[in-house]
Amino acid sequence: MRWLIAVVIVASAFLATPALSDTQAVADANAGLDALARNDFRSAEQLITKAINEGGLSPSDLELAYLTRAKAYVGEYRNDLASVDLAKATAIDPTDEEAAALRQKLAKVSASPDAGNAYCRSDISSDLAQADSQRTTDVSRSIASFSKIVAKCPNDARAHFGLGASYGYRAFFTNSTDDNLKALGEISIAVQFDPQNALYLMTRGNVNKNRGDCNAALADYDAALTVDTRNAELFVLYGNARISCGDMDGGLAEIRRGLAINPANFDGYWILANALARTGKCQEALPNYDAALKYVDQNAYSQNIPMLYNNRGACYRALGMKDQAIADFKRALEIDPSFTQASMNLAQTQ
Repeated sequence: MRWLIAVVIVASAFLATPALSDTQAVADANAGLDALARNDFRSAEQLITKAINEGGLSPSDLELAYLTRAKAYVGEYRNDLASVDLAKATAIDPTDEEAAALRQKLAKVSASPDAGNAYCRSDISSDLAQADSQRTTDVSRSIASFSKIVAKCPNDARAHFGLGASYGYRAFFTNSTDDNLKALGEISIAVQFDPQNALYLMTRGNVNKNRGDCNAALADYDAALTVDTRNAELFVLYGNARISCGDMDGGLAEIRRGLAINPANFDGYWILANALARTGKCQEALPNYDAALKYVDQNAYSQNIPMLYNNRGACYRALGMKDQAIADFKRALEIDPSFTQASMNLAQTQ
């Protein structure tokens, strides 16, 4: 499962975006929404820009497109461009509370107490973005880069969040107690600066979950959901945490709420299918495995695909569907010939 399920790795905050109306003119915009949900900010920006340039959007859809692109810009630390798009969105719909909330967040960053520092007065977005991009390729370097920014701008919530996210990313793979505590501390500082930031709260919930602190994790998710009630990924994360903390029924319900918001959410189907399979509900799990395979991102989730086929094969076998089970185990091994579990399952089924 990708890192987002453990600790969200983006370093900016925004609320979830509802789907655009179903017309020919908004196909690219809807694809942009999907990209944003995956935190693929660059693709989201490009797709939404294409949709805007193509024309044909209704006023409400155009407003939503500007808002969505603004979120993508924030994710890329391009706050100046985000502010321009938010102004355009507000001009179309001055009552949009979501756009107003994001404008307030950007204004808070601009009014940081670090403004007396020449470096912090400058646009440090590129430095933040560079540190963020280093996380998955060289996490120690990312930590060092964010640490330098924090040292110069100790009142910048984004810098503390980025540093905490990088510590959390490393802890996810190393199970380092020290890194988890550092992640918790830095993200908590970011929350102090911006207590209504759903992303910060959600990410701290992920860190607490990874630390095994169920009560703290669920409290953070609850707080995030009071701010962001339409974030499918947040409901999925919350549901996964409730399952991990022993509340299977409650967790499944939260995941289904997330899927109702975004029916193309791979994580939701993947977690739901595995949870159902573990409780012996393979008949119910199968369509969720099917949906997970339908919506899996071949790049972001490539390591999960063999496991998907293997787990679905195990469910087929449990239901007496031997041919389908063998086909899935073979498919898993075609993708990853070293997948021992699939090899053993195939040998036991043939």
